[in-house]
Amino acid sequence: MATGHSDQNTGGHKELELELELEITGLATGGEGVARLEGRVVFVPGGLPGDRVRVQILEDRGRFLRGRIAAIVTPSLDRRPPPCPIADRCGGCPWMGLNDAAQLEAKQAQVAELLARVGGLSRDLVRPIVASERTLEYRNRLRLHVERDRIGFREGSSRQVVDVSRCRVAMPELTPLLEAARTHLVCHFPLLTPLQLELYLQDDNRLLLGVSGARAALFRRFAPSLALPLEVRIDERPLDPRGTPRLPFAQANPFQNRRIIEAVVKALETTPSSHVLDLYAGAGNFSLPLASQVAQVVGIEYSAAAVEEANRRAPKNAQYQSADVVKALEAMIRRKERFDRVVLDPPRAGAREACGLLAQLQPRRVAYVSCDPATLARDLKQLTAQGFRLEGVQPFDLMPQTSHVECLAILSR
Repeated sequence: MATGHSDQNTGGHKELELELELEITGLATGGEGVARLEGRVVFVPGGLPGDRVRVQILEDRGRFLRGRIAAIVTPSLDRRPPPCPIADRCGGCPWMGLNDAAQLEAKQAQVAELLARVGGLSRDLVRPIVASERTLEYRNRLRLHVERDRIGFREGSSRQVVDVSRCRVAMPELTPLLEAARTHLVCHFPLLTPLQLELYLQDDNRLLLGVSGARAALFRRFAPSLALPLEVRIDERPLDPRGTPRLPFAQANPFQNRRIIEAVVKALETTPSSHVLDLYAGAGNFSLPLASQVAQVVGIEYSAAAVEEANRRAPKNAQYQSADVVKALEAMIRRKERFDRVVLDPPRAGAREACGLLAQLQPRRVAYVSCDPATLARDLKQLTAQGFRLEGVQPFDLMPQTSHVECLAILSR
């Protein structure tokens, strides 16, 4: 029953104030709870399957509605007290109120549903999800926003920064660095120009602090007394509205990353004569471990900084190039180059154009690592239409407490 109503048309959708009692029946791919109202979907952040909730409807987008929880009438049996005191405000871990088993079940179902609906492929090709070794204290890197007198993450429902003194999903080694950065900045609060901090515990246990923004120079004299060695990188370019990371990309869960690397190596079934092409190679996360087992590795990556890092660590039979992936593929095809093994690890948008060219390289096996099951399903549909056979899709719970799921698709010709 509605408890109030007002609306106004702003920017093509209606803003409402309408309160209803609804049941959350599922989870959207972005992690929001899903309810139904007269045949339309209602997206409810923080809602969990099985919850009976009073929802304040805030937006009418035509085909769907968006609301927020005003009160939980009957909680889901899978709901638990979040292990983080600010989980109800911080947007970093929207599933922290959902127990671990239910998180895994939801991610498994999400991958299977998208594979069938978007890719037109059998749900049976999805293998059981690989759980994370840790569900808390697993992240080796954090990206934090500094605005006025707050250091933290964005709220789940706004652009406001939630102040964070300790992150429950971050490795404990990052907490002293966060505390030291806060102590260093306090005397400069309130900051009128925002900063971005990137904290990273590298594989060799060295700490890296990236500071970005017009006032990043505040950290030029930052020298905390930490037990671990520390490198500080300053980038004084103004931040863009999206807060794009400035440090080279690396997977934030090193425990699961090792498992994915092992799965990629196994899936490719390389021989000493194999020639491996790594597309969207980053710093060689997947192909450098293969270099000692094959004849040649070629990596293509747009980021010059990542390519520099990959080449620094690469043996003589591995070379990485800074280039647009599609343009590089077109040049290889013109030169009639051949690779019998291919690794793809594209960004969230997927690799539609690259997949359209892949068959011309005549690879025998392809390992496609994806951070977005929807674009993966779309690209797999294209690859199977070109004669590739999908052997299976292996999901990994890369980011517990969030809706994120990483997948490895294994294809052969």
